[in-house]
Amino acid sequence: MARMDLEDKIRGAMLGGALGDAIGELAFGLGDRAALTAAVDRRPSLVYTDDTAMAIGVAEVLVAHGGLDPETLGRRFHDNYRREPWRGYRHFTLEERCRLRALR
Repeated sequence: MARMDLEDKIRGAMLGGALGDAIGELAFGLGDRAALTAAVDRRPSLVYTDDTAMAIGVAEVLVAHGGLDPETLGRRFHDNYRREPWRGYRHFTLEERCRLRALR
């Protein structure tokens, strides 16, 4: 597989994941597909959640370091959370934030 083909597939997977995440977040509390379709159509833009923010963080670390370094990844997650806490980090406990802060 050519490198560009792989990069295109990775971009497509990231974009598809982000769209699914944003649309899925809208789906909570809606009764059916018609209601979801109407909600998506009314939005000028879609907003992804912490799930996509963390996936982006993983991708950024992979690209920058050629692999996953747990300390660097932890810092990235911490920085992303501090920059955009409104993305919905519900499961991101105070204990986890303290551990990540200690890495800084």
